[in-house]
Amino acid sequence: MKNLTKTLILSVSVLAGVFSQSSNAEFPTGDQIAQNINARDEGIAVSRHLKMEMTDRHGKVRVRETRAMRKYYGDEKRTVIFYLKPKNIKDTAFLTYDYADNEKDDDQWLYLPAMRKVRRISASDRGDYFLGTDFSYEDIKLETRVSLKDYTRKTIGEDEVDGVHCYVVEETAIDNDTAEELGYLRREFFYQVLV
Repeated sequence: MKNLTKTLILSVSVLAGVFSQSSNAEFPTGDQIAQNINARDEGIAVSRHLKMEMTDRHGKVRVRETRAMRKYYGDEKRTVIFYLKPKNIKDTAFLTYDYADNEKDDDQWLYLPAMRKVRRISASDRGDYFLGTDFSYEDIKLETRVSLKDYTRKTIGEDEVDGVHCYVVEETAIDNDTAEELGYLRREFFYQVLV
């Protein structure tokens, strides 16, 4: 198990009237927040800039920046992620074809610029860690969705991140083979703003 803690800054839309915002109101449960994330309309095409801040057990922070684009072609979803920073992984790219047919394995490829090679990610490698993070190739495929079956969740309060009011949700892996996640979930949107 990796000893990194992933801090996720996610956006979550809390529909008007679903959760009261008064100071005496109870917070939505972690599972309710996860269900709201997954219920959000993804749109046909999306482009976004992502920033990952990974903190190890000694408090050292590593930062990665990406540009991600996703588009639906009928029921098929195609996503490409380009790494912008740091320099040692700049121009690395990850492409995935996510097929609607559950009987068909999704296709995934990783371009490694230092080697000038494209590596196909086989279905058996999808649980491996992605480019030195605690994310697996399957996690990357989920994009802004969350796995409802792999974690237990608990809402532990509220906080503010860069002036944005957020719920704080703790996720613990059911299989104990994944690092604990602490998510900051933006109350008024369904969109990931910082990882």
